[in-house]
Amino acid sequence: MSDKFSSIETQASYGIGLQMGEQLRSNPFEGLDVETVQAGLADAYNNRPAQVDNDTLRVAFNEIHERMQAAKSVEFAEVITQGEEYLAENAKREEITVTESGLQYEVITQGDGEIPTLTSTVRTHYHGTLLDGSVFDSSYDRSKWRD
Repeated sequence: MSDKFSSIETQASYGIGLQMGEQLRSNPFEGLDVETVQAGLADAYNNRPAQVDNDTLRVAFNEIHERMQAAKSVEFAEVITQGEEYLAENAKREEITVTESGLQYEVITQGDGEIPTLTSTVRTHYHGTLLDGSVFDSSYDRSKWRD
């Protein structure tokens, strides 16, 4: 370990920087400049006036957001098309119910008892699966309701 990080304070400070860097790395954008990030961090921390006005920052953030969304749309276009095709075919199945919002569901086992109303509390269980059949969420898998 470097002498630069020998105190608790410098170690904790470095750790904060690591965490911020990991967050930036997990959601980067083309052209991200770490030195400029450091300048903004230092200005804010030292209560110095911003070197870029808020209106300009807002425009820049919006532009970067739009670029990132466009890139994701291109990246996931095939998956989106596959999902839309699956939903169109699935909706044709007799046992599938499609709600006004587009939600599709199939009742596998009809329960007994009263029909729930808008004010009723009910317990439902489900498997959320991807098109390849892998489960991304399951109330059964995490449930403690089983005997």
